[in-house]
Amino acid sequence: MARVICVGSARELNASGVISNTKKQRNSDSIELSIAPAKAPDMPVNLNLTLRQLHYFVGVSQSGSFRRAADHLGVTQPTLTAQIAALEQALGVQLFERSRAGTRLTAGGRDLLSNARRVLEEAHGLNDLAHSLAGGYVGTYRLGVAPTIGPYLLPYILPQIHATYAGLKLYVREAPPSVLESELKNGAHDLILTSL
Repeated sequence: MARVICVGSARELNASGVISNTKKQRNSDSIELSIAPAKAPDMPVNLNLTLRQLHYFVGVSQSGSFRRAADHLGVTQPTLTAQIAALEQALGVQLFERSRAGTRLTAGGRDLLSNARRVLEEAHGLNDLAHSLAGGYVGTYRLGVAPTIGPYLLPYILPQIHATYAGLKLYVREAPPSVLESELKNGAHDLILTSL
């Protein structure tokens, strides 16, 4: 058991991390709380969460209110509340402390907020990269060329390729045709230019 003294507050955390009201001691502005460590779950936590839930989590944290966040996110307040409750259930952590004065992040919510933002940024980056790649001709390709072809052909075609496809990068390596074919099969090259 941990001993926690809260000054000017009549709240305590139970074993599940839920805040509840408690009576103040007489003649004192502080209260003493006993907090039992949370019981370890019998089964692993189900991390069945969605990017939409993380987006809502960040939105509520920024606005400080479920109503304002719902308006900003273009959803109803009951939908937002249900999605935040599902996220809290999936994570096993209460994210917000709700009161008439507003909505504030709990200590656990503050700890998780930067991670949620990072996950959303990475998801946006993944989406942007996928769209670029789906458009084609973006990225780095490994090109193997035979020494009898590369010096004569590449100076004429590479400038035009780079002008047309600015997002395309070519890593060029010369090798004999038999080596190029073997390396292509082993995945060392994405494409090769060689004689037949």
